[in-house]
Amino acid sequence: MPVLPLKIKRHFYALPWCYLYKLTFEILIFNDPIHGTIMLDPLLVKIIDTPQFQRLRNIKQLGGCYFVYPSAAHNRFEHSIGTCFLASKLAHQLKQRLDQDIERLGKHKDNEKKIYAKKLKKAKMTEEDLLCIEIAGLCHDIGMQNRHGPYSHLFDRLFNKAMKKKDPSTVEWQHEDVSSMMIDHMIKANDDLKDAFEKDFLQIGRIEKNS
Repeated sequence: MPVLPLKIKRHFYALPWCYLYKLTFEILIFNDPIHGTIMLDPLLVKIIDTPQFQRLRNIKQLGGCYFVYPSAAHNRFEHSIGTCFLASKLAHQLKQRLDQDIERLGKHKDNEKKIYAKKLKKAKMTEEDLLCIEIAGLCHDIGMQNRHGPYSHLFDRLFNKAMKKKDPSTVEWQHEDVSSMMIDHMIKANDDLKDAFEKDFLQIGRIEKNS
């Protein structure tokens, strides 16, 4: 993997399939067959490099469909990175549109619209907001690596019902619940990732130190 002596601004929205180049600041460039060339934030790179995320390479996106359709063999790994890219692109577009609306309404002659522009300023998206959206897109399926059964999401419903029938006290869950728990575990199990989170989100460090 060639290293390029390139310095790139941190928050280009980014992310997708096979590593092509590893750049300074640990930003990676991917070549995605659908989205083209994409760049990843350093924190997202650290998430991808964890054993917890890498295990998504072994989980088929479409369950057993590839037994019937041989080309339907992509996995949760590239699906998650593609989702991250699209979530990031949407968030940046929303931010740009909101900033434009605030500027336009702020210059309006109507005082009510100027007041509304001031209210909209409270909803402005920060760099941390954008990064959170990228992380959410990247990790939305990470819980699947530990317990995803055959036939994809159909397994969730069948397994929950079967367990509930066997033991009425069983608490039903969705794969989003498991993803949330897996993210907590992933951060605790990887010190470098925990340090990166604390660096990018200082609030996390304050919360953990006070708990």
